[in-house]
Amino acid sequence: MIQYLEIALGQAKRQHDNPLYAKDMIDVAKQAIADLSNCQLVSLYEAYSSGDSKSFEIAAKSLSDCVSQMDGLLRTVKEYQIASIIENARTLPGVTPGDMKIVENSLKDPVFTFVNTFAKDPNPMMIDYQRKDMLELWKVYYGPRVETYISYLRENLSKNIRAIDENELLRRYALVQQSWMENPIPTVDVHNSCDASISAVRSCVSWLKDETTRLALAPKSQLQNGGFEEGSLSGWQKAVTNVNVEVRTTPDPSSNVYTLFFTTIPPASGDHSFSLGQSIQAQP
Repeated sequence: MIQYLEIALGQAKRQHDNPLYAKDMIDVAKQAIADLSNCQLVSLYEAYSSGDSKSFEIAAKSLSDCVSQMDGLLRTVKEYQIASIIENARTLPGVTPGDMKIVENSLKDPVFTFVNTFAKDPNPMMIDYQRKDMLELWKVYYGPRVETYISYLRENLSKNIRAIDENELLRRYALVQQSWMENPIPTVDVHNSCDASISAVRSCVSWLKDETTRLALAPKSQLQNGGFEEGSLSGWQKAVTNVNVEVRTTPDPSSNVYTLFFTTIPPASGDHSFSLGQSIQAQP
């Protein structure tokens, strides 16, 4: 993605007034940040689990910087700003202050979160089912929750605690969610222009390159997942043992074309079967 963004930035002079070009780059940069943050979330958890406070702080800073970089990108595109929606509603004929209060409350829930809608739902993940990248959401909702998670793990790390109390973590998240619902949507300085988007992407690319170099990020040779027991991939192994591999010939044997199929062994109910095929050409 970094290479793509560098190539795209090479067209900045020709496309400097093209909002579609600018938004495309913003979207790719957002995904690059998301990929890095996913990597650093794993690093944060691994450092926490092993009691490595130095590595923990490195990952924590990188995650906080990801939030800051996302903020910088979203400030340049009005489609990623709740304020633009509010202003559009305000210009409608006959709209009253009471109407605008309803609009703002509706934007908080259910348009951008389900904080109240699913407050009592047994699956708290439903609260963030929508997951939209809006500037104000990052400012007062997603960003603070990232910092809440980091702070909670940091406190446990200082006390030599390795377990995570999900109820305590959800209680702290609830404070952020409550603040989001009870306080006005904040007014944030924005710079909506193609040039501002290009500048933000250029800055983000420079940061991404420095960050990946500093962290010496490289593909890992084995799968790691904090949801499994340490050192165990049994959850993955079970999936692998439920896969058949078949080689099928094409109707024309003289074509030397075969198809390699990976197919899941369906359960007794016959549901959830899946197959993936890849055609290969036999060399003479």
